[in-house]
Amino acid sequence: MAQEYRAHDRKAESSQDGAEIITTSYFTRHAILEPWYCHKFPIYDSENQVTGTLFYAKRVNFISIYDFFDKLKPSVISFNPPVDIFTDRELEIIFYAIQNISAKLIATKLNISHRTVENRLLAIYNKTEVNSLNGLIKYCHNVGLNNYVPKKLLREGVDFCW
Repeated sequence: MAQEYRAHDRKAESSQDGAEIITTSYFTRHAILEPWYCHKFPIYDSENQVTGTLFYAKRVNFISIYDFFDKLKPSVISFNPPVDIFTDRELEIIFYAIQNISAKLIATKLNISHRTVENRLLAIYNKTEVNSLNGLIKYCHNVGLNNYVPKKLLREGVDFCW
């Protein structure tokens, strides 16, 4: 998990807006593993060079992570896509597709036709130079999209728990 935190620090340092994740940790003295929303920001010196990161963490409550990941339970969830070659809609489709959710069910969740989902998946396969869902899943694991949740899927005022 330390490697994931270091990678997230580097992501935050590369953007003036920082980076956001949900992580499980023992941040309090009660030694209880709990979910936390963390927003990390780069720290700049007088010459505008990044010298480190600062983060804000807020404990979150009461929604199952399984609402987002079917059969998966990542230790870190990112709200910043690790690559920038996809549109927001493609990222939403990828999010569901790598969980082996059918095109018809993805279409229902996104309120679009299943043909549109299938066409977008073909475009995604072309962008990633793969030719199957298994290839897409491997690609997503290699670049870190397997821990990405599109922010649009979050509802205002909803908190999380594992």
